[in-house]
Amino acid sequence: MYGMDMAVIASVVAALVVLTWRRLSQSRWIQTAIPVILLVLNLIRLLSKPFVWTILPAVIVSSCMMLYCLNLIRKSYRSPHAHTNLRRRLSFVRKLGVGVLAVLLIVIAAAPPILLPVFSLEEPEGSYAIGTSLYHWSDESRAEPMTDDPSDHRELTVQIWYPADSEAVAGLPHASYLPEWGAMAPALAKRYHIPSFLLSHLKQIQSHGYADAPISSSQARYPVILFSHGLPGLYATDTFLFEALASSGYIVVSINHTYYSIASELEDGSVTTMHSDSFPSPADWDSNDSLIADVWAKDASFVLNHLAQLDRTGADSSFLLAGHLDLAHVGMAGHSFGGANAVEMLYTDDRIQAAVNMDGTMFGTGARSTPLDKPLLLLQSKRTETDEEPSDSELRSAGLTRAQYDKLTTEIPMREANALAAPGSRAVVIPGADHLAFTDLYRASPLLPLMNGVSDLNDIHRRIAAEVVNFFNVQLKS
Repeated sequence: MYGMDMAVIASVVAALVVLTWRRLSQSRWIQTAIPVILLVLNLIRLLSKPFVWTILPAVIVSSCMMLYCLNLIRKSYRSPHAHTNLRRRLSFVRKLGVGVLAVLLIVIAAAPPILLPVFSLEEPEGSYAIGTSLYHWSDESRAEPMTDDPSDHRELTVQIWYPADSEAVAGLPHASYLPEWGAMAPALAKRYHIPSFLLSHLKQIQSHGYADAPISSSQARYPVILFSHGLPGLYATDTFLFEALASSGYIVVSINHTYYSIASELEDGSVTTMHSDSFPSPADWDSNDSLIADVWAKDASFVLNHLAQLDRTGADSSFLLAGHLDLAHVGMAGHSFGGANAVEMLYTDDRIQAAVNMDGTMFGTGARSTPLDKPLLLLQSKRTETDEEPSDSELRSAGLTRAQYDKLTTEIPMREANALAAPGSRAVVIPGADHLAFTDLYRASPLLPLMNGVSDLNDIHRRIAAEVVNFFNVQLKS
């Protein structure tokens, strides 16, 4: 939330409290001061920060209070004692009604910006400033599997985060957290039948990066980390981690897996949303293995191939990082389904030297039965240990048969053990984290972590970032 939003809301709350206190509300000085203060604060807020719909209720309540105070002043000049007897007769009813109305107005004014904030991320701890660029790339060698058009090729959006010099970004505005949200929000609103303005405030969220800033000159080349989001997810939903890595001297390439992400803006300006109806069931191991191997891993390999081509040839003048990619030191990370993709790439692509799987089930053809010979960091959410077998009704409610459950209880430990077989691999449970705590998604509303028992998201993100940065420092920089 903007600081001025808090100031406006605080002034509304204070004014409502004062106006419900009869002795104070009858003071002409207070009746004059309240509308002046509210007017000044609202004007400063509206002129100094981008407008977001969540502040509108507070502005409306402020305006009503200004009019109410002006009306009190007008009445006090016309007949200072005209309503004394009425106030005395209705004092209890008036107090009760005014109190209820004041609470209601406070909720109306304060709830939207508090529950749907223009949130901010914690400052990354690395020594570099951060640059970020967005690219749309098309894989002409692959048909798009999610459409029926034979001429449609696989298109991917990637957002790249990289080290920059503080001197070079001084005075520049911060990049948007969701740079394509202006196009994505209406498409998502249409898909889910909600008013688009309810999503519009997310466009105002800023990252710590600077759009298209020059890459830092302190090194000739920087190691590269690919990243795959969850299913569903978005190229921006782990920005806290991208900023931590970029500020620590890594080039991070976050892949938006088109049709499997929340939304994707294509090169022609059209927007696609995720095709969740075609997603396999979590219990359908074979289909999930195939989706990882046949689509997601191929997305990552294409991105790595394209990066190598751009770095080598500099054919695309808009690509700011040509000649700066250390493609001899490449890692990959991912969350959930994207974490499985990182493990698959570690198995199947020789260029990936180390990987991080953040709370992802080990789907993928590579992870079926072969011990991995490259280092993996498996970050896991808090575990609930139980010795009790679930009942058939509990399994049905989870969408599982008994046979599927039995396979899960044997397949998952076997795949995890194989994936963690190499020296330098380890599994770490992040205290207090659940599955979504590995992303920025809980920042969309403070209610979300509270509903899921996550108490300190900032601490969880610091722990995750420290584990990931330290792991890649050892595996790619040592």
